[in-house]
Amino acid sequence: MIQMASSPMKSLMMVALIVLAITTGKVSAFSSMTMRVESTSLSKATTIINVLSDDSTRRREFHLRQKEEWINNSVEYYSRVMREDRRRSLGQWTEEAYDSEEFTALAKKHYFARYKIKNGARRQAEVIYRKIIDDLINDKDGGCDHSQLAVTTLLLALLLQQMGDHSSTRKVFCDFFRLAVAGSEEGTECACSAKVLQAYALFEMKRGNTRKSLAMAKRAIQFDPSL
Repeated sequence: MIQMASSPMKSLMMVALIVLAITTGKVSAFSSMTMRVESTSLSKATTIINVLSDDSTRRREFHLRQKEEWINNSVEYYSRVMREDRRRSLGQWTEEAYDSEEFTALAKKHYFARYKIKNGARRQAEVIYRKIIDDLINDKDGGCDHSQLAVTTLLLALLLQQMGDHSSTRKVFCDFFRLAVAGSEEGTECACSAKVLQAYALFEMKRGNTRKSLAMAKRAIQFDPSL
């Protein structure tokens, strides 16, 4: 029994072939033509499948390249804000930390926050920074890395200043000072913490608090004499 194709065009072709075969009596010719139609349809279907498969592969490869580029850009950006070069010179940077999954995860979060800021979503970036800070403080396994905390604190404080939220900015600085600075031993050096204190000093100077600004500047120099 001859099966009719689902395609309207192919169905019309088959009907025409049947009529032609009946009227001329050339059933064998009809069978031959039917086989050619089926063969052509199969060939076209195979071609379409191959094209779709190639397109899917190209899309997958494109997304993988995008993901790899995003990770590389994230790590490069986070290394820069972590003051990698300066921390190397102070002996505060290790390749093990740089290659860790934790470092990459933090890098991607900070780069995503930067992406939000560039696209005008400052409040969303603020939420990301605050979540990072909370996670670092509440990390029961590894404890709190003050260099990581310092970087996120500085970025959050700068963002809040841009948003004109001075009271929240001061609270962010004060929380960091209480947690990472007040209990530190004299002579401790940390380039990232020094950068936060330097920003804190500048913030208080702009608010007219000269004495507090000077005190923060002195503590910043204790953490990094190169300032």
